[in-house]
Amino acid sequence: MQVSTGQRNLINFVLFQGGWIFVAIRHDNLAAGVALALVTVHLITVSREPLREGVFILVATLLGSAMDSLWSQLGLLRFAAHPGPVIPLWLIALWALFLTTLWHSLYGLVKSRWRWVLPPIAGPFAYFSAARLGALEGPQTLLEWALLALGWWLLFLLLAKLTAQFRQPHERCIA
Repeated sequence: MQVSTGQRNLINFVLFQGGWIFVAIRHDNLAAGVALALVTVHLITVSREPLREGVFILVATLLGSAMDSLWSQLGLLRFAAHPGPVIPLWLIALWALFLTTLWHSLYGLVKSRWRWVLPPIAGPFAYFSAARLGALEGPQTLLEWALLALGWWLLFLLLAKLTAQFRQPHERCIA
């Protein structure tokens, strides 16, 4: 049975949303395992180029995790049960799961003008939502939220460029 691009994007969206909610509620090693299992399911069932997309996810996860680790070191993000210099494993796994969407269900955003507007709103909103679920403590002041928004905006622009570069050789067959 042939799966259309729209169906692939819907599966990707559902896997991500379900995984995000589970990870944000649990925020533990089980949640990390579930998120990585969902990335694996995604690569097997949704991706047309699992190796290329997997390398993209790995590289981009390192970038996203580095940014969140910086925020953690600066005190913008705090994790009660995880005082280390690197963010918790569940958040690293959540980055990997999120990055599946840039290749599929959010690829339209990656290519559109909206990539200049939505990330500095949506990124901080995800942290705000995770904080409301008890996964972390987020920024406390307007300045801290503004720094987080600026970081998300810059990182998303970099990730959009990276996504396009990884997808470019086979753009015609991946929509």
